[in-house]
Amino acid sequence: MIACISMLIDHIGASLIEAGVLHSMETYKKVAAYMPWDWWTIDTVLRVIGRAAFPIYCFLLVEGFFHTRNIKKYGLRLALFAVISEVPFDMAFMDRVFYPGYQNVYFTLYFGLLAMMLASKVDKIWVKLLPCGLCMVLAELAHTDYGALGVGIISAIYLIHVIRGKTSPETGTQILPKWLYSGERGKANLKWFFYLFYPCHLVLLVVIRYLWIGFWV
Repeated sequence: MIACISMLIDHIGASLIEAGVLHSMETYKKVAAYMPWDWWTIDTVLRVIGRAAFPIYCFLLVEGFFHTRNIKKYGLRLALFAVISEVPFDMAFMDRVFYPGYQNVYFTLYFGLLAMMLASKVDKIWVKLLPCGLCMVLAELAHTDYGALGVGIISAIYLIHVIRGKTSPETGTQILPKWLYSGERGKANLKWFFYLFYPCHLVLLVVIRYLWIGFWV
């Protein structure tokens, strides 16, 4: 939930302010005439707060990898929502129905999961680095959100699990303190909510931006 809230705050800045108010000087002048706020500072604050989301999602992805009952279905869900989220992602941040030059974060998570799946097939740590590096390159070539850095963070968390916990499903508790994370799933079954939150909140932001900016323009 912390990651969802942080991501929403980040995307309010990226979609409503950067792709909305600050999209053009003409739009900015019209909005600023009625709302003379420091939009650049507001955007910076929102984006800084939003930086907390991605590392949390990376950690949860790795936990999901160790806990899932069916890794193939896990990967299929990520791939499915990557496709579902692409048009909302492009509309929210690129103001286009389809923009092939940049892909949503679900693709990054998918490449991260693929890196862990391939790395789990070998035992030696240094050999595990090879598939992780390969997926980092693939993410960068595909122009996914966070690119090679994103897959690198996922791979690093995964390797910490392996080195410190020998791939035990409870190794997440060795990365975070027990009081912060018990290694157990929460009581509320919100799996599909978290999958749907990404494309749905992007659609909502697009609608708000068009209604809001459309009023000024």
